[in-house]
Amino acid sequence: MNWPLRSSHSPKVLFLDEPTIGLDIISQEKIRNYLKEYNKLKKTTVLLTSHYMRDVERLCNRVVVIANGMIIYDGSVEDLMHSYADHKIIRLRFSHEYKGDGGLDKYGEVIERNGLSVVLKTSKVDIARSTARMLNELPVEDLSVEEVEIEEVIRKIFTG
Repeated sequence: MNWPLRSSHSPKVLFLDEPTIGLDIISQEKIRNYLKEYNKLKKTTVLLTSHYMRDVERLCNRVVVIANGMIIYDGSVEDLMHSYADHKIIRLRFSHEYKGDGGLDKYGEVIERNGLSVVLKTSKVDIARSTARMLNELPVEDLSVEEVEIEEVIRKIFTG
């Protein structure tokens, strides 16, 4: 990054409101990298308010979620995800068409199906068992297990 990290003004607290809103993807990443480096070098506390969860995920060690003037969560992003996301997303690609006996709902909730690709929502508790069964029982060409996106967790917090 070509921006100087030295300046005569080094605040102890830096307040940022939606610092990457409206920027293209490359500029967003440059701003995030700069803020991480600035925070690391200057030991400045950065207070970030944002509706853009990618900024929150990449920049914040601690998250405070406020609704109606009340703090409803205060902790790490990791703990937030663990506390509020009770499922994971499984993406499957079949090697050939699968019509199957009893459908795919025995492995989780089908949230998308398009040709040979399927997306399932599966309980975290059942994830190991479900993926093992899928690999044994289905014509799986590719399988990935993903965390729920932080936007979904925040939506769950605010909608109940």
